[in-house]
Amino acid sequence: MSNDIRIIQLKELDIVRAFVQVCNDNDLTYYMVGGTLLGAARHKGFIPWDDDMDFAMPRADYERFLEGLYKQLPEHIKVDHFRFDPSVYFYPLKLMNTEVKVTERRLEKFDQVSYLSIDVFPVDGLPNNWLKRKLYKLKFYYYKMMIGFCNVDRLRTNVKRSAYEKILIRFAEVFQLNKRLSLTKIRNKYDRFLKKNSREHCDLIGDITGRYGFREFVPRGYFGTPKKLPFEDMELAAPARYDDYLRHIYGDYMKLPPEEDRVSDHLMIVRG
Repeated sequence: MSNDIRIIQLKELDIVRAFVQVCNDNDLTYYMVGGTLLGAARHKGFIPWDDDMDFAMPRADYERFLEGLYKQLPEHIKVDHFRFDPSVYFYPLKLMNTEVKVTERRLEKFDQVSYLSIDVFPVDGLPNNWLKRKLYKLKFYYYKMMIGFCNVDRLRTNVKRSAYEKILIRFAEVFQLNKRLSLTKIRNKYDRFLKKNSREHCDLIGDITGRYGFREFVPRGYFGTPKKLPFEDMELAAPARYDDYLRHIYGDYMKLPPEEDRVSDHLMIVRG
């Protein structure tokens, strides 16, 4: 096995081209988000040490894609989503290049091999009412905890966790909650919970299932009509106010992190 980050990046672009083609052909809106958007704004392409790509779609377009438009993808690009495969442990949609096998570092000890993929997140809303917002947060953390219990044997080992989180994880391991709980039932409830607010006009919207949790919610106008930004040899859609979005998530995003933090920690290509 070897981790050749540039090969990974170029192969991911093949997936992106196919995804964007389907979006353009069917008038679907998408946005670069997270590190992908940061790379576009700061590097005009990939962050040199980054090995994944993140996109987001308004919930309505996300659902349209899942309801059948994904079938327009090339044959080697497959959809990985819990609605189609109950064994899938994550929530967002993954588009996989079945011609490139990889292993995630956090799953390396299980000798599990998957395919190179990009993530696509749905954009939902945060309730405007303060009481509904507090209830939303409580429910979100509840579902996140329950899904974590179901996947306790697959949690990342290279993530810093609070003492409280460590206690919960140990509790789940001791009582083998991953074997006692129904991931399918919990995730379906979680899905209905997230979609509920997409039908309302919410001042704050975002991809709550992303890395930064509630920090992902930004004023609705930050997304707006997509703006194209250069990304490697392509132009990809960014939020209309991408500078405000990036400052909200990262602060001074044009400042490079310390040298020791410029490392890839996700994928390794499987060869042979």
